[in-house]
Amino acid sequence: MRAVFISQAVLNKNNGGGQFVRSLTGLLKKAIGADNLTVISLPDQNDTARHSRVEKNLIIYEANPTKIQMARNVLSGCPKWVSTDIFDKIIEYIKSEKFDFVFLGFSTYEYLIKKIKKETGLPVFVMYQGVTPNTKKSRLVGASLIQKIKAFPSYRMVLKRERTNAMLADCNIVHNKRERDAFYYYYKKEPEMYLPVFIADKFSDNKGENPGYRDFSLLFIGSNFGPNLSGLKWFAENVMSQLPEGISLYVVGQGMKVLEEEPTYQKNNIHIIGEVEDLAPWYYHADLVVEPIFEGDGMKTKTVEAMMFGKTILGSDEAFCGYEGLNNYLCNTADEFVNRINCYKKNGVEKFNDEIRSIYLDKYSEDAVLSTMKEAIKKYVGN
Repeated sequence: MRAVFISQAVLNKNNGGGQFVRSLTGLLKKAIGADNLTVISLPDQNDTARHSRVEKNLIIYEANPTKIQMARNVLSGCPKWVSTDIFDKIIEYIKSEKFDFVFLGFSTYEYLIKKIKKETGLPVFVMYQGVTPNTKKSRLVGASLIQKIKAFPSYRMVLKRERTNAMLADCNIVHNKRERDAFYYYYKKEPEMYLPVFIADKFSDNKGENPGYRDFSLLFIGSNFGPNLSGLKWFAENVMSQLPEGISLYVVGQGMKVLEEEPTYQKNNIHIIGEVEDLAPWYYHADLVVEPIFEGDGMKTKTVEAMMFGKTILGSDEAFCGYEGLNNYLCNTADEFVNRINCYKKNGVEKFNDEIRSIYLDKYSEDAVLSTMKEAIKKYVGN
């Protein structure tokens, strides 16, 4: 059995979308055999992971469109960095090969899925990393009324594009019940499959050197994105301001270095690190991971990543949405965060949490979800 996986974010480095896309390709390789999966990387403004460009069966499309070309792409039912010409070439490639199914890593490729179903008739799987209209709303957290009005046409457009995918796909895949409810609300149909956020196991006994922690360390991982920014600001103003000396917050993520210019973060106990080459040492050597996220959709990749590294996580309902077994680590108010952090500081905390690591292995690792993917392929494609 052979398949082709098509997606943006294949070459993204340290953001959640890119990590999950690469996890999907790894899962499919395990399900049908590594030599039987071809991965097509679509142009993306966040392509940064140069090291993955030499992988076997990897086809990379690159583009640097002008603003006019981006507008033309979007109006044609494509992502703004992907033209109809690129999708047409991909269709011709699919027709020239003997693939058994197509897997789309995102859910708004309207032009592409129409062409696939019309010209090849192949079964199509579509992954929803959040139901896109809800994702659009989450990106407007903290936006002004004018910004929201300007974003409305884009919202209507992605709604139309994703509806087309929902109607034409053979297997629509969502993460959890909340996404199922949103999917049904917008598209009046049930998704065909549930697949939680998962990532490949990268845990190592070699922890490397301390990347720069000096005090009892709280680690916040996240890119420059609305819910991350609003949650982080709330945490800085309401939690860090109440903590005693000797406890510091370290902020790591794409685009976060700009926060150094904001007075909120110009405190002795807050350190803005920004993007790093390797997240692993930051996880391994942190005392606690904190996830004060209060808006958003989908499941948070940063949560499963911290679980994979065996970290104790203090997070909100939103940060843990879709995950099982983390109720003992819930914090939704400033007092809850402050009290738990002070308690861990006073009594000590192991930098490896075996309970959380076990939950990851049982439910959110590649091996944990492999049978689910194999069953879906058998159902919608065949043996």
